[in-house]
Amino acid sequence: MPYVVYRGLVEESALLNQVSHLDQDLELGRKLPPDFPVPVEFEIDLTSSGRRMSSLFVMPSLLVQKRLHQTLLAAGVDNVDPYAAVIRNEETGEQWDDYVFLNIVGLVACAELAQSDYAELGPDINVIDKVAIKAERLPNLHMFRLAEDRLKIVVSDHLQRQLIAAGFSDIHFEPVVIV
Repeated sequence: MPYVVYRGLVEESALLNQVSHLDQDLELGRKLPPDFPVPVEFEIDLTSSGRRMSSLFVMPSLLVQKRLHQTLLAAGVDNVDPYAAVIRNEETGEQWDDYVFLNIVGLVACAELAQSDYAELGPDINVIDKVAIKAERLPNLHMFRLAEDRLKIVVSDHLQRQLIAAGFSDIHFEPVVIV
């Protein structure tokens, strides 16, 4: 069974904003140009007591810890291109460079909207809360973006098991309905 992957929603998770490359669509599922400027820059808010860094952020770009990226590769994910990223805390001057922006090469139209829980925001712009996928349209990929809602990153059950086994307890996996 595939899953949609999210950052775990816990109170103490850090708040992150992308501050560079805002004029580029980084969730189109296509290769980026060879001259893509790096690093991709983010600002973080850790001002509330107890906030911590997550291993994964989806906003719509995908930012992951380097260790998570290595786990994806070891699990057989071969359709992600890593790019240097930097996270800065403007208030304290702290900086993290142990994250990478991952460009997922794979935008797949496989949602069955009639059986999904979704809202249409405009022509070809959907927000899907509960994803249903037709079994015959499910690609043989461990990770891809859903064309019908590009903020949704779908992972295979194999990858979900590998991430759990590797100790990534701050990732939430929402089961996809197969129809």
